[in-house]
Amino acid sequence: FEDAAGGSLQHWLAERQINARPAAHKASYQKDFYRDAALCKSCHNEFAPGTGANIVNTWDEWEKSSFANAEDPAKRRTCIDCHMNPEPGNGGAPVAGQSTENGTMKARLYRHNFTGAQHQLVGLRNPDLEQESLALLRSSATLSARIEQAADSQQLVVRVANTGAGHALPTGVADFRELWLELTVTDASGKVVLASGQPVDGAVPEDARLFRKVFGDTEGKPVGLKFWRYAKLLEDTRIPADGWRDEAWPLPTDAQGPFKADIKLNFRTYPKWVSDAVRAAEPSLPEPPIVLLTRLQLNRLQLTLQPLPITSATEPQS
Repeated sequence: FEDAAGGSLQHWLAERQINARPAAHKASYQKDFYRDAALCKSCHNEFAPGTGANIVNTWDEWEKSSFANAEDPAKRRTCIDCHMNPEPGNGGAPVAGQSTENGTMKARLYRHNFTGAQHQLVGLRNPDLEQESLALLRSSATLSARIEQAADSQQLVVRVANTGAGHALPTGVADFRELWLELTVTDASGKVVLASGQPVDGAVPEDARLFRKVFGDTEGKPVGLKFWRYAKLLEDTRIPADGWRDEAWPLPTDAQGPFKADIKLNFRTYPKWVSDAVRAAEPSLPEPPIVLLTRLQLNRLQLTLQPLPITSATEPQS
């Protein structure tokens, strides 16, 4: 009855069953290996059958990040701290509370909601849990932008920084996840001088700047849904933990500023071609929505001659 509403008979029964024999419950569910995030590794490092290629390496990504290796132990965060947190999106900070009614007040409370990127399927079961997943997703990245000019050219540069995840963005089934930039730039007269990443009939265009993995077979051809044929990594444009990616678009040489920009970082759990295949077999399943993770709207883009380092001063606008 873990999802039973407070005040319901099911909720009352769940609480009474736990509190009837708390020592037995504690002995069963508070074993040391349950507290060790290495338990997550058993599912979140995956290998293709046959080829042995590493399909999912979320654990390895975390193990190399500041979340695992911060000099100050108090700043280290495990999978459990972020994905079993009562307040998803708070950076894995401790949240005090009680596990059961009238239970012991704990300095750090964990919940078994396992908040993650698959918000849509979770939402079909519980809309509140979907909102928690979205809160976690929206805490993962920040945006900044600048105009760079040379003697005979100018370009827009957008930086996507992984500021909230202890693994790459996206991670998990990163060959299916869609994370991309959608943007529109206008010049001083209001004319659109750049547009990129706008969905066409629900699909992300081929020329969009996507952050993803592309798996290939032994011949270097994309494997699509046949992930077990994965033998070669054809592309990896994801944003590593603690890192960022700069994406650049040329602007017309005669375009005059100041420029205005509307930049969005969008996410979708599966691309349209995958959801179309699934919905052909199960028409009642709703199509995954496009989720806005973060947005940057600038009325006057900054002109810089050199790329900006990533600092608190250059990443304020997300």
